[in-house]
Amino acid sequence: MKEDKSRVYVQVLTEEIDQLLMHHGFLSIAGTESIGDRRCNRWTRNNGWKTDAVLFYFSNRHVDSVDPHVQVLLPLPQDMTPGFDDRNVRKLAGHDISPYYFPKIAGTIIMFRCRAFVEEVVRDTERCLPWFDETSTPEKCLARLERGEAMCAPGSPRYESVKAYLSSLLKPLQQHRD
Repeated sequence: MKEDKSRVYVQVLTEEIDQLLMHHGFLSIAGTESIGDRRCNRWTRNNGWKTDAVLFYFSNRHVDSVDPHVQVLLPLPQDMTPGFDDRNVRKLAGHDISPYYFPKIAGTIIMFRCRAFVEEVVRDTERCLPWFDETSTPEKCLARLERGEAMCAPGSPRYESVKAYLSSLLKPLQQHRD
């Protein structure tokens, strides 16, 4: 029974988030992928030189919560993960960093609680979409990298690879201006 309720939350939430993100240019990646002990639903928006992603993580063991993230991916060498930056939706929306826990109410109130839960997660996700504006250009990404605001430790091979990639995108722009 509990698993059935969790499945309802996941299904309704996925459908609502899919509708929201579709209006912002994101496409749903078919199916759920396994990442360690979690499952992940993913939506992406390809911008040519980077990809914006929204990820919803669910535990494989006890599906009692969802942990949404917004993420910027860059095409890096194969031995490096493509993540440039990743933020927790709850934290960006001004809450604590814990996941959104599914309501634990039984009976006739469950659909009301389900709707309120889904609306909160969708509203917070929508409030976080402007975060992608902070990485809308290679210049902005490079500035975030140099300020230490990205997921790259200064001086690390990953940092240097990201910096080289972003700088390579800026060279044609600088040559055009000259």
